[in-house]
Amino acid sequence: MSSILTVLALLLVMVLLLILGVPIGYTFFFVGFVGITLHLGVFQAFSLMRETVYGETQNYLLATIPMFVLMAIVLDESGILKDIFDAMDSWTKGVFPGGLAIGTTFANGAFAAMSGSSTAGAAAFAKIAHPNMKRFGYDDRLTMGTIAASGTFAMMFPPSIALIIYGILTETSIGQLFIAGMIPGILTALAYVIIILAWVKLNPSVTGEAVETDSWSRRLELSKPLFPALLLIIFILGGLYFGVVTAVEAGAFGAAGAIILSVVLYDMRLDGLLRAINETLRITAFIFIVIIGAMFFSRYIAITGLVTDLIQLVTALNIGKYQLLAIIILCYLFLGMFMNQIAILVLTLPITYPTMVDGFGMHPLLFGIVIIKTVEIGMVTPPLGLNVYVASSSVDIDPWVTFKGAVRFIVPDLLILILLVAFPVLVLYLPGLMF
Repeated sequence: MSSILTVLALLLVMVLLLILGVPIGYTFFFVGFVGITLHLGVFQAFSLMRETVYGETQNYLLATIPMFVLMAIVLDESGILKDIFDAMDSWTKGVFPGGLAIGTTFANGAFAAMSGSSTAGAAAFAKIAHPNMKRFGYDDRLTMGTIAASGTFAMMFPPSIALIIYGILTETSIGQLFIAGMIPGILTALAYVIIILAWVKLNPSVTGEAVETDSWSRRLELSKPLFPALLLIIFILGGLYFGVVTAVEAGAFGAAGAIILSVVLYDMRLDGLLRAINETLRITAFIFIVIIGAMFFSRYIAITGLVTDLIQLVTALNIGKYQLLAIIILCYLFLGMFMNQIAILVLTLPITYPTMVDGFGMHPLLFGIVIIKTVEIGMVTPPLGLNVYVASSSVDIDPWVTFKGAVRFIVPDLLILILLVAFPVLVLYLPGLMF
């Protein structure tokens, strides 16, 4: 009982430190150090900290992160994002009701398959898609809601940084996680299209004036620049699926391919490449500190025996696997309203993963996709949905206007989440076919 009270007190301290603005990685180190000191003594705490820092920095899988981050930033720096939007826009505008919004949805999905960054997609497409849709009289709720919600695709489509972090923290195959996210990601994109069609059908005024359809020759012309990038994505996913490359090797190839494409096809200069490398170093350093701090904190959780106590408590209360999963999902939805996805994963997985996977036998791939999908919903949920604020600040729109549009997409997200739990084959089928 005293261990549980100590953990709860330290979790409260952690929340207070985060409110005060202390970086989450350092917060993990501090709380973990204090907790281990209280249980084992200060010398053991220093020893475990040194062992954790040294051991985790030797983790080969960590190399996956800078490779895919560099790939995403280089592609963003090259200007390919504008080509993606123009091509998707050309294929959908004037063809479907709300065609520009549907084109933005598909474009964000395509960029997600190159970047793995949800906030990057939301920020970039706000600057590109919003002015174009505004020109044709699209309502800001539809425009900004679509941009913020579709930006979350990057959490499910490979090379999702969230899936990489989940794989590292839980020692689950990153390649299998990438493939497992494909069907849920595609289902989400299709559900968003249905929401847009229904929205426009019920309220045609949100799309403004009619948009002229592009000719076939125009569509093909705008699509040509995307073929090299498409081949790069196909090679990465195909290599992972058939076991030709590991996740780290796929990331290295993706980063190298992105640099070659950006230099040869988009005439990216040295200053652009240096900016991309500098931003990659900044993001990677932040993520590494968070992950290593989380690993140190998880050692403290393991020492307390909290997970074993929780499993025994749940067993005594006679709560089934799905009832407990529903409680965990509600907790993740709540946390998603106030925290970013990386913070949520590293804070909770040391407790929720062993409880559900080790204690109740849930498949680690299924649990991972369900949790990432849940955190994805939090990215657009009031009051602090991160994607909403990122997209809104990029074009100086009131965030609550964006929230009014984005909340419409939460309903299909929740329905898909229920489908994934009810039909695990949607997650496990493709990984089961991998070589």
